[in-house]
Amino acid sequence: MTSTGGMDIRALVLEVVDELVRKYDSLQAAGVLQEASRRLPRRDREAERALLTAFYDLFRTGYLSWGHDLPNPSPPFCHVTALGRQALALRSRDPANPDGYLAHLRHRAPLGPVTDSYVTEALNTFNAACFKPRLSWSVRLPRVLFLVFAMLLLPDCKRSASQYQQISLTGVSSAS
Repeated sequence: MTSTGGMDIRALVLEVVDELVRKYDSLQAAGVLQEASRRLPRRDREAERALLTAFYDLFRTGYLSWGHDLPNPSPPFCHVTALGRQALALRSRDPANPDGYLAHLRHRAPLGPVTDSYVTEALNTFNAACFKPRLSWSVRLPRVLFLVFAMLLLPDCKRSASQYQQISLTGVSSAS
């Protein structure tokens, strides 16, 4: 999660893109970056590079794409993709905003330290555009997803936080 001065840069860039796309038919990279940089709590080279990284990550993950239309197919013009529109609709809890996504999960259900670390790893993998996970991760993924979905989809269950944490990554314990 790219941050500077306690501010989540990725969330800031998504916020700026969302605001600009509501106002204008076309986006330009410089306009997005200038508006986002104006909102930074501090302006130094480290903050500027974090901003550039967060902005270009949105292209790498497919949320933004270059060009406005066929007559203007390249930089500086850019547009929000269909995937990006979905992310903006759920901006506060989309995987493109890992801090918001984790906050949403933590609010919905208690995450144990192991589950938290695997969800964080999955978010980092997603945001690095590594869509083919390592073998060890792909073996553990179904169990982690079971745990997360059990906590999110079954909030009315009479389980305590400690019982959720007893669901291990090697299988379901007797507490379930």
